[in-house]
Amino acid sequence: MKKNNEHVNEVTFRATGLSLGKTIEIKDSWEPSQKKMAQAYNQALEVFPGVAQTIYGNYTIFVHPESGEAYWFNHKLYLATYELNKLTLTKKVKRSTSLVVYENGVFKPTEGGFLLNGYSKAGGKNQYNCIKLGNKQQGHFIPRIHQLVIVMCFGSDMAINALGQKGRLFDINHIDGNPKNCRLDNLEIGTQSHNKAHYEMYLRERPLLVFRNGEVVFAEWYLRNIEGEHLGS
Repeated sequence: MKKNNEHVNEVTFRATGLSLGKTIEIKDSWEPSQKKMAQAYNQALEVFPGVAQTIYGNYTIFVHPESGEAYWFNHKLYLATYELNKLTLTKKVKRSTSLVVYENGVFKPTEGGFLLNGYSKAGGKNQYNCIKLGNKQQGHFIPRIHQLVIVMCFGSDMAINALGQKGRLFDINHIDGNPKNCRLDNLEIGTQSHNKAHYEMYLRERPLLVFRNGEVVFAEWYLRNIEGEHLGS
């Protein structure tokens, strides 16, 4: 869905679910992290309803946009058996050791082995959940969870461009202001002006009412936002 407000020069895009099966053409000008994310998208398949699976190095990664979660396992250590709405992992060394890690729409992560879900942290103040995969030989892949969700649900250059560090036109916005809430319904791609306006309107903490000339009145920032909404409608 696209929303365009010309008055404040805002553009936002939202997705409703996975958008797989396309090919993102990788550009030389992209940063290494963008190229790896595009490669991850190009390999992705919908293995269960609403669940995208991709691969990086020795790892198989699952992305579940509805819950805003990601899970992964080392496919060099575990054999995966897929059934209807069920996934079982079996240790390759000890074939008798198996565990159901997904069943009927529910992932069942574990600690220290099988299916993993223990996030690392990234970004300023370590505010974003991420996955750290790879090594020095094959290169590291450290996607943030909200980035995985956005790319799997847009599958476009715009989504990849929103991940860049330099000169990007779009950002990924967490609508409720919580960077750890990576559910698809809490994410949107927006122009930087939109994200700034969204923060000023909904997330920045400041008084709604002020005392002026002996009266309690609405703050000027609130009145300006109301006027902007009327002019944009």
